Amino acid sequence: MLLGTFVFTTGSVWKEGIGMALLTLAIFCFIKRGDSRYRTLCFGVLMILPIIHHLVAVIALLSLTFPLVWRMYFGVTHRSLNERHFHDIALLIIPGLWTGLYYWLVSLDRLQTFSSPKQAILALVSFVLLTIVAILALRNQKHLKFTFAPFFALGIVVLLTLDYFGFLFPYTPTASILVLVLIVSYAFLFGLAWYGTEVAVESYPMYRAIQVGLLLSPTTIIGYSLLGGFTGYSLQISYRTFDFIDIFIFVGVGIALAHLGRVGRRRAYHIVGFAVATFLVLSFPFAYGSEQLLGVRHDTQTFEIDALEWISEASNQSNLHVQSDERIAYIGASMFGFGKDARLPSWLKANISWPPGYYFVYEQTWANVGVNNYPNGAVVVSGEWMTELLGIQDVLYVGGGARDQLVVWRASGIGEGINHWYVPEA
Repeated sequence: MLLGTFVFTTGSVWKEGIGMALLTLAIFCFIKRGDSRYRTLCFGVLMILPIIHHLVAVIALLSLTFPLVWRMYFGVTHRSLNERHFHDIALLIIPGLWTGLYYWLVSLDRLQTFSSPKQAILALVSFVLLTIVAILALRNQKHLKFTFAPFFALGIVVLLTLDYFGFLFPYTPTASILVLVLIVSYAFLFGLAWYGTEVAVESYPMYRAIQVGLLLSPTTIIGYSLLGGFTGYSLQISYRTFDFIDIFIFVGVGIALAHLGRVGRRRAYHIVGFAVATFLVLSFPFAYGSEQLLGVRHDTQTFEIDALEWISEASNQSNLHVQSDERIAYIGASMFGFGKDARLPSWLKANISWPPGYYFVYEQTWANVGVNNYPNGAVVVSGEWMTELLGIQDVLYVGGGARDQLVVWRASGIGEGINHWYVPEA
C-alpha cells in the first residue's frame, strides 16, 4: 500500500523504476526460455507489466517481438520451423492481447489515440520499417573494417543541441546550458554501445537479436511520434520513451569493454574504461542538483494533497474541473479522479478565459522562478498581474510559506478590465 501511494503521488518515476526492473527480468527470462521455469516467469512478468506502467508494457513486448520476428524469418528462410517457434509466438501474443484488453477496460487515454486510422497507420509504418532494418542488420554478418559509432555519437550531439536551442520542437527549455555536458556524455556512451552492438552482431549470434531489439523497441515509439511531425505531442512521447534506450546502452557498453579486454587491446580497454567512468561521474551533478540545473522546484508538495483533497470535499459538483500544471494535474487525476487539465501556466501566460466555477491550483514560484510547463517549456507569470488577478477571484485556499505559497481559487467571472477573462453575456 505504501509503495502504491508513492506510485500515485510521484507520477511515473516510481512506476517506471519498477517497470525497468521487471523489463530487465522479462528479457533475461526470454533469453533462457528453453527452461520451462524461465518461460513461465517471463509470461508472468509480461502479464503484470500492463498494470504497472503502460509504456514499460509496450516496450517489453516490442523488445521481445523484434527477436521473435528475426527467429521466425530465420526459421522460414532456412526451413527450420518447429514447435518452439509457435510456443514463442504464444508467449507474446497472449500478453499482447491482455495488454490491449486491460487498457480498453480502463479507458487508457493513450489507447484512444489509435482510434484514429492515421495514428494506427503511422505506428504500423514505424514498426514495419524498423523490422526491415533489424532483418537487414542481422543478416549481414560480414566483418566491418570500421565502426559507425562515432557518426552516431556525433549525430546525437547535433540533434540534442539543436533541440536544446529550440530548432526541433516548439519548446522553451528550463535547463541550464551546462546540460550540454550531459548531452556529450550521453552521446559518448551511446556511441560505445553502438560499437558493442556491432561486435555482438558479428560475434555473438545467440544474443545479437536481443541487443538489436533493445534499441529498436523505444526507437519504434519515437519514430511513430516523429512521423506525425515535430510537435509538442511528439516531444512528449519522445521525452518519456528515450529513457528506455538506457538498457541498450548498458548492455552495449558492457559488450564493448568485454570485447576490448578479450582481444588483447589492453591500452584501449583502460582508456575507454576511464572515459566511461569519467562521463558517468560528470552526470552526477545533474541528478544531485536537478532543482537548480533543470529549473524544477516543488517546495509546496506538503500542501498539494491537502489542497486537492479540500477541493474534492468542498465542491458538490458532479463534474469537477480543476486546472494546474502537469504534475499537480496528474496527482489530482490519479488520487481524486479529477479530469486532468495541465494548461494553467500556458493559459495564464496567454490570458485565456474560463467560465465561472472552474478551480485552479497555482504555485507562487511560477511568478518568480517559473514553472517547467511540460511539454511546452518554461513559463514565468507576472507576479504583479497575478496579485491583481487573485484580488478579484474567489480565493479559497492558501498553504505554504510567505514566498512559496500554494493558492486555490475559483473563477468568479469578474475582471474584464484586468485580464479580459470570462465576462457573462448581457
